[in-house]
Formats: sequence, C-alpha cells, structure tokens
Amino acid sequence: MIILIIALFTVATFICFLYIKKTKLRWTLGVLSMLLLVASILLLVANFSGNWGTKTITTRQTSNIYTAGETNVAYNLLIKQEIGTGSHNYAFVYRTNKNEIKAKAHFVPDTNNISQAVKKRATYQMTSQKQATVVTVKKYRKLSNGLPKFLFNLGNNNQKLLKQTTTVYLPENTWLVLTETQAKELKKKAPELEKAANAQAEQQASQLKAAIAATPTPEAKQALEEEAQKKIADEEAIKNNPSAYAKAQITAIRQALNIKK
Repeated sequence: MIILIIALFTVATFICFLYIKKTKLRWTLGVLSMLLLVASILLLVANFSGNWGTKTITTRQTSNIYTAGETNVAYNLLIKQEIGTGSHNYAFVYRTNKNEIKAKAHFVPDTNNISQAVKKRATYQMTSQKQATVVTVKKYRKLSNGLPKFLFNLGNNNQKLLKQTTTVYLPENTWLVLTETQAKELKKKAPELEKAANAQAEQQASQLKAAIAATPTPEAKQALEEEAQKKIADEEAIKNNPSAYAKAQITAIRQALNIKK
C-alpha cells in the first residue's frame, strides 16, 4: 500500500503544480501533496532501514524423534551430515513417528534460497533425559497491527525470519550418533559383531568350565560356579534393562568402528 500511496502523492504533486491555475490553491495543494509524499517516503525508509512498525517475536517448538536405524535393536541411531567443515551445523536423518517405515532427512539447506538457509542452524547434544527430542527456536520480525500492517504488508513481507536454531537432544545411554559413512560401515559389520559377541560368550563359558574342572577343591569349584551364576545373572539383568543393554551395545559399536565418545 505504501508504494501506491507514494505514487498517488507523486501524481497529485505533479497535477497541482502544472494544472491548477489559481496560484494560492496551486501552492496550497501542491505543498500539501509534496509534504505527504515526503512523509510517505520517510516512512518507507524508516521501515526498511530502522524496522519501524515491526516487532520481534520468538517461538519455541518441541517434538519427539525416533531412531533412523533398525527398530528391532536396543539402541537408537541418529545419522548426521555436517554442513561445511567445522561448522557444527548438521543435517540429520531420523524418524518423526515411531511407525514410519523409513527415516527421512531434516534440516537440509535449501540451495535455491541461500539467504534463508544461512539463517538456519541445527546441532545436537547428549543429555540424561529419557526421550529424544528436537527443539526449534525461531526468531522473526513481524509487522505490528494497525497502520504499519496496512502500509507495508506486501505479499509475504508481514513476517521475516531472523534466526532459526534447532537442537536435537539425545539420551546418552540409548542413542548413537554416526555419519552416513559410519552407518554404512556398521551395517556391514553388524553380522560380524553379533558373531564375535556369541564367540566371546562361548569362549568365556568354555574357559569357566575348564577352570572349574581343574579346580582341586570343592570349595574352590563352588566359588567359581557362584561367580559364573552371578555373571549370567548380571548379563540377563542388562538384557532385561533396555537402557543398560543399549549402552553396552553402543560401547561395543564405538569400539568396533573406532569412534571416540
């Protein structure tokens, strides 16, 4: 509307000074229309350069997220892809609903709108909370209601994004963060890891049986058997505790992939 008003006052000023014959009326209306034209231009400049007629609004949105990996394993997986080098700004792959068949990518920069993409940032943080969440804080400038909105609301000009910060909060005991390359490596090594874990368990059982057989006294044998039973009970307790079992698996995966925490 402000552009239309400036155009109207420009035309009015032109008409007043060129077509009105009476001197007093010409100068009165001409000066008035010129003053209104200058005032309109000043309002436009004030809006563009000083954000006159706008207010800053901050919104916060929180939602749960779910694993990007297999749903039949104890641990959860978040796949990250850093945008740039050393930026700590990421695109992530995860599920927004636990029933989703396939995980999707999120926070991928829009290369067709770089001016908006540079205002957006996403990162992650390991926490002690139980549920993985994504928190997005948006800060934007919006036209105030009334005269500013009437004058300057052109198309999508009513709302301008200033900054968007997204943080993915992950339970440290049950979530594993990998790059796409690491996730592919894990998929290849998963059968080997399972096989190695089973072989290790069998080896420990064999060693324990051999130790019990070689023990000379009944008291020592009983002590070893009690130790074996306790170890089996501890392992079962871990398997029956989702958080502890996931933590144990994550530790094994990090060691297999040579990932430092």
